[in-house]
Amino acid sequence: MCAPDLLGTLGSFTLFTTRPGDDEYKESKGSVVSLVQGENCFSGKIDGPAMKKNGSDMTLSIPMRGEIDPRRPIVKLWIGKQKQALQLTPGNYSPWQKLKFSAGFHKPVCGLARFLVTQIKPHLQIYMSPINIDPEKPVLPISHPFYYAIHLAKLHGPFSTLGLAEDTWALNEGVIDEEAFLKQTYDIYEERQTLFMDHLRRNKEGLTVSVFDTTDRIQHMFFRYLSVDHPANAGQDTDTHKFAVEQAYARSDELVGRVMQEIDRRDLLMVISDHGFKPFKWGVNLNSWLWQEGYLVLEDGKSPGGNWFENVNWTKTRAYAYGLAGIFINTRGREKFGTVEQPHEKEALANEIKKKLEKLSDDENACKPIRRVVFSQQEFKGPYASEAPDLLIGFETGYRASWNCAKGKVTEDIIEPNIKKWSGDHSIDPPLVPGSFFSNWKLKDLEPEISIMDIAPTVLDLFGLDKPKFQDGKVLHLSPPSSRHGDGEK
Repeated sequence: MCAPDLLGTLGSFTLFTTRPGDDEYKESKGSVVSLVQGENCFSGKIDGPAMKKNGSDMTLSIPMRGEIDPRRPIVKLWIGKQKQALQLTPGNYSPWQKLKFSAGFHKPVCGLARFLVTQIKPHLQIYMSPINIDPEKPVLPISHPFYYAIHLAKLHGPFSTLGLAEDTWALNEGVIDEEAFLKQTYDIYEERQTLFMDHLRRNKEGLTVSVFDTTDRIQHMFFRYLSVDHPANAGQDTDTHKFAVEQAYARSDELVGRVMQEIDRRDLLMVISDHGFKPFKWGVNLNSWLWQEGYLVLEDGKSPGGNWFENVNWTKTRAYAYGLAGIFINTRGREKFGTVEQPHEKEALANEIKKKLEKLSDDENACKPIRRVVFSQQEFKGPYASEAPDLLIGFETGYRASWNCAKGKVTEDIIEPNIKKWSGDHSIDPPLVPGSFFSNWKLKDLEPEISIMDIAPTVLDLFGLDKPKFQDGKVLHLSPPSSRHGDGEK
């Protein structure tokens, strides 16, 4: 999940365009690069990672040029010193392309990207996926042992290495459409399936684990189809991909069937999800609420609106929200400009905010957006518990921290409609989005509650190992079925 792209981000796409003065994507999560256009030809550059040279920052880049076929919808693209043109047709992704960024006397920095022509007329637009770290020549350790990624690339060819490989932000911002997103998502799914099945066949004993996030990504981006009154449906097609979520689960079921055919009766198969899903219709801007209640203070004469807590007066602010689930008390001795003394003043303020938030009402939708508020110090334990938000917000179904709240932007509105394609989520009160557990072995005892934290202790126990003292969770007692495959247990 956390493996970065070659730029060090969690996924930054590039849109190449000949459209002049285009500011449509000025707040984009990616880069918009203007192409120099001639008659049926264009040129530009692909920006790569940054590095220091002679004490100054510089960005490595690769030149590119292309031609537009005047008779057919084909774009020819030459990258760097390539002699063979890459032929692109609208709506069809290129294979993975090797990108080699020259770093002078240093070794070249290698990455992978795919290209997609999204429009030829009236203006050419070419989408480039985030530049993945090349598994065959990894500039960072993306596997253990280090050579394992290289081994897989030699064996199966290039594959995505980015943690969040499916480009949800390109779809959110209209750089690619839903059809292109689905193609990309299922291409990545097929890559992971190939790697997983290969390892399963070659691994005669031990443990094989693979994460398939297809169901997660598709539900994030297509959940609006399951909710007729979703704000993201306004003015949008609601029929073309209305079965996208169902189809994702059907594909997953097919994979489970293939695995069942490969394994022996003595082999244990566990299919686990870490959470469920619910519609994300309305965002709650906790920073706007804190501002209106006087807990977050702006500089004198300044209006709300800037990102990343712009114009916040930290010497007068007592609480702020950051990310998707929590509120931090501006604690003296922890924050740089902390104003709240601990423990008693901090505890009293936290209780006050909790009581008010649990009474917050969304009058327009006749609903209470927040189901409960808990104190992280009571919920968490361990050496990093102090790094958590002081208050954890358990949102009700249909709500989540708003996009503006997540990036520290104060607005006039507390409740904001979510009109992005990212229309489903699970960052809400955990009991509302439980995960799933399926196994081809039977549970000996009906456990009162199964947690994802139980999986690691269970696996260790199957190998005759005790769980470490610091590890949460319990051992699930499983027994092999009497038949070859047995009946799956939920």
